[in-house]
Amino acid sequence: MIVHVTGAALKAALLHAAKNDIRFYLTGICIEAHEKETRVIATDGHRAAVIRVSAENVDVTPRTRFIIPRATVETMKISKAALKHPIVIEGPNESGEYRATGGFGVAIFQAVEGVFPDYRRVIPATTSGTLAQFNPGYLADMAKAAELLGHKFSYVEHNGDQPARVTIPKYPDFVGVVMPIRADQADIPDTAWART
Repeated sequence: MIVHVTGAALKAALLHAAKNDIRFYLTGICIEAHEKETRVIATDGHRAAVIRVSAENVDVTPRTRFIIPRATVETMKISKAALKHPIVIEGPNESGEYRATGGFGVAIFQAVEGVFPDYRRVIPATTSGTLAQFNPGYLADMAKAAELLGHKFSYVEHNGDQPARVTIPKYPDFVGVVMPIRADQADIPDTAWART
């Protein structure tokens, strides 16, 4: 099997992957390969990102999946100039190893075992427009992902107490999801002192 991705897609997805989670499969980047596209997916359970990369993949069945370990992506030294350059992933070989080749050199890895969550279930088909509060760090990571993918900003489609959809204007190959902060759990301090 030969699958194509870009450094930009891997780095943008990595922003949304878990760092230290007992659900070890969430710390990696899920690659879902189709014949004409590759989807690069990451989530930490509170947010998710899906990036679609046009590709001519070889010997894949629809929705072929494997998970690249976080450490493997972190060791890929992808320069800003090389973000859009292709990365070719081949494998698995007889010993279960994959080989990623790009401008950074070669990275050999074993896919993370485990079942990655079905991201399709959390992407809202519609949004209500009802305002919500979000972890600002998550929104900043969505904006960083947009920048890595060559765009200036991301757009939050508010959805009340349901997951919000995040998109990049004029770029249909990215969708993000951010869970809102529950307002009933917010401990809002009294700031009347600032008006006196």
